[in-house]
Amino acid sequence: MELSINDCRVHTGYGQSSGVLDNGIHYSVFNQRMGEDNYISTLRWGDAERLYCKEFDGYVFSVGDHDSSLYIIATDIMNLKDIYLIEYQFQDVENITEHRSLLYDQNTEHLMKLTNLVWHQNKLYGVFHYNTETNILLTMAEIDLDNRTDIPFHVITSYDLDVDPMHFFFNPDSIASIDDRLLFVDGFGNVHAYDPVTHQDKVLFTFSDYARQEYWQDEKVYFSGDRLYFYYYHRDLGSHVIDTYSLDGIRENRLKIPGIFKAFGDNTVFLYDFGVIRDHPG
Repeated sequence: MELSINDCRVHTGYGQSSGVLDNGIHYSVFNQRMGEDNYISTLRWGDAERLYCKEFDGYVFSVGDHDSSLYIIATDIMNLKDIYLIEYQFQDVENITEHRSLLYDQNTEHLMKLTNLVWHQNKLYGVFHYNTETNILLTMAEIDLDNRTDIPFHVITSYDLDVDPMHFFFNPDSIASIDDRLLFVDGFGNVHAYDPVTHQDKVLFTFSDYARQEYWQDEKVYFSGDRLYFYYYHRDLGSHVIDTYSLDGIRENRLKIPGIFKAFGDNTVFLYDFGVIRDHPG
């Protein structure tokens, strides 16, 4: 049955993710509400002419896609346990199948996603915050799509407990699969290269003249091809900027975007998403 937006109203906010599959189908995933026995989330999908939606059990941790499949990591938040991988395969806009696998049957209270999922050599990867009694671990979650039986968390680095929430990543899409590595940007502006075979991590470079002062909502990064873009408010310049970096750490360009605070008011700008459609060097 085809729907209108009014037939599938959702609450937007935390946990919302969206994207476009290789077959042109667009999707959005929303955390929604507490049900009687489980948390209820909503999936919307469609094309330029049709919209569909369905509810599913689980609180959405992280989302990713590859080819014509959408992957969702969801948890039983009401009982703070279990992690599931839900795959929706879209043959076309009217025909989808769902496959759910249990990856983790332990307490999940110590876990929090920092990135969405990225596909790399038939595995899914995502960065998670992992609390212990003495510190915070930055970990890389790995899901093997050939067996889907567990979700190991490989430790990348650790932080003192008092760093929370300064270490939060700029945005969930601050990770990319490039060649044989996974690149991601941590909350302090360090650009990492993670080897998924050896599980070794290396800091490639750090954003120039940037130091995180607070956890701001208008700081975003975006990978596109062999470039990395960083949107943020430069306090010394008194202006929002978009810095363009090559993946070897050279800042190639800075675009100033003055007047945003003047137009909207100080400390009121909440940037939901950021991307670069086309870059014009120079």
